[in-house]
Amino acid sequence: MNINMKKMLFNIMSLLIVLVIALTAGCGQEKKSSENGPADGKLKIITSFYPMYITALNVADGVDGVEIVKTVDQLYGIG
Repeated sequence: MNINMKKMLFNIMSLLIVLVIALTAGCGQEKKSSENGPADGKLKIITSFYPMYITALNVADGVDGVEIVKTVDQLYGIG
């Protein structure tokens, strides 16, 4: 085998290995729907900055089971 043939074989084998890993990465047990949500049954919306927090408050106003949390307090001490 010459060098070009070895390189081509190496590339094909590498591609096959990557494809096998990519195709089997998603295989696994799926969680049941009861395990996906929080234990208290609330939907938690976490916002990263204040205008998104206000928008989320306006959208979710009056909706039961929704908790809105802003991380800007924890990051910058803004209340």
